[in-house]
Amino acid sequence: MKPTLEQQNVIYKPVRLAVIKALAGTGKTTLFRLFANAYPELRMLYITYNRPIADAANLPPNCLSLTGHQLAYQFVGKYYRHKFAENLSMGLIRKHLRCDWSIANGTMVTLENYFCSEDQEIEKKHAPYNPKNKKSLDIQEQLVSSAKQIWNEMQLLESPVPMTHDGYLKGFSIAQVDLSEHFDVLLVDEGQDLNPAVRAFMKAQTNMRVYVCGDESQQIYRYRGAEDALKVQENSGAEVFSLTQSFRFNEQVATYANAFLNQLGVHERLKGTDNGIIESVLTSENDLDENLQIAYINRTIVLTIEVAIEADERGKSIYWTGGFNNYPFNELFDLLYLKLEQYDKIRSRDFKRDFTTFEDFVEVAKKTKNIDMARILRLVSKYDTGLFDIYENLKRSKVDKIEAAEVVVGTCHRTKGLEFDQVVLGDDFCDQLKLIERTEDEIRDELNLMYVAITRAKLRFVESHPFHSVQRCSQNIFELAREFQKNKRSSSGRFKKRRQS
Repeated sequence: MKPTLEQQNVIYKPVRLAVIKALAGTGKTTLFRLFANAYPELRMLYITYNRPIADAANLPPNCLSLTGHQLAYQFVGKYYRHKFAENLSMGLIRKHLRCDWSIANGTMVTLENYFCSEDQEIEKKHAPYNPKNKKSLDIQEQLVSSAKQIWNEMQLLESPVPMTHDGYLKGFSIAQVDLSEHFDVLLVDEGQDLNPAVRAFMKAQTNMRVYVCGDESQQIYRYRGAEDALKVQENSGAEVFSLTQSFRFNEQVATYANAFLNQLGVHERLKGTDNGIIESVLTSENDLDENLQIAYINRTIVLTIEVAIEADERGKSIYWTGGFNNYPFNELFDLLYLKLEQYDKIRSRDFKRDFTTFEDFVEVAKKTKNIDMARILRLVSKYDTGLFDIYENLKRSKVDKIEAAEVVVGTCHRTKGLEFDQVVLGDDFCDQLKLIERTEDEIRDELNLMYVAITRAKLRFVESHPFHSVQRCSQNIFELAREFQKNKRSSSGRFKKRRQS
């Protein structure tokens, strides 16, 4: 493949530190492949956040493709194979510390914040803080102490407290290993969503050339503590390059997506590539090509499961992005059995230990405001015992290979990095009216999600009301939000004066 002029600018201008702003579908992985092929004598390390992307990168032999966790496993994680756990549970922390649920939850959040940071030590800033609670500062001190105790136990090989994947990634980050003995060039993909622990490792690589590629408008993991390494590197004096020619979709889709880039204040604009499709932006599923696969991209897991149920009822074969087993069916059934008081059928020992009754679960969900708990509670409340038949039907309709599916379902987060011939956008995203009630950071996060969802489509997509309302908005949503908040404060002030009088 002959590189475009934009790609040539990157490949044939070697620099010590580079930032490549690559808009959706502009071939950033292809760029890295061309780059590695152009310098076969150099040893390169390609890092991305997602294992399927690393596996599918198809880079030449002089370039090793890994996720941050895979790299950290080689140096730290492998020593903890005997005590791995996906996550630390509140129940385990509560049992180990002999504390109440609120302290257990606060300790878990403190550890999560620490793992997703560049900091060497657990500090007060990692602990959750409620300014409305006068005892919050004292609780913060307790949470820091509790988190340190759990972290110390995690690092002990003989301790029963398990090591998590984010835990050994943090351990590797703290070690600040210099990889220049093994590699000449570090290529970092999806730099806009870089885990701060990975970024700390990246900053330690001062003896090799570093190329960071990404799209700031596709930053969708900030809620997990991810940070935009593109801006950081740009502010550090990196040479900046841009990729704007999308090979994924045509000018109609590019124009639609550009409306969201405009709202986000991004100066670069997508350029589409002609693909022979006359109408790419549709308003009804009936206008889709029934002979082509359809991907349903939603904001929430709840709607994703509901869409899959509807597709199954139509007799469609379904591929679940992220894997069928990674959707919360086991948690759903444990909660349902708890509700039915069929305790012997509950699979998770932690769940059985932590919750005696269904009301216990509801109470803890309310107290901790845990998103995952609220999610499965809503599904159990909606479908109740109907979930048993639904699950069996969904198991029969699922396929393990995406190319074998008539329908693909997934959240925006789980479909990131993928592309589909046809996309149906969910109606559970925020519309313009809901957006202006949010903070500026929340608005940016939601617009980024919507931009990512749109740009998964190759041939055509069906818009939903939220997308339509934003795409047609002639005013800047951030300005509308500031005006809304100003009027809200003004109205609140007038209301207080009336009450006082």
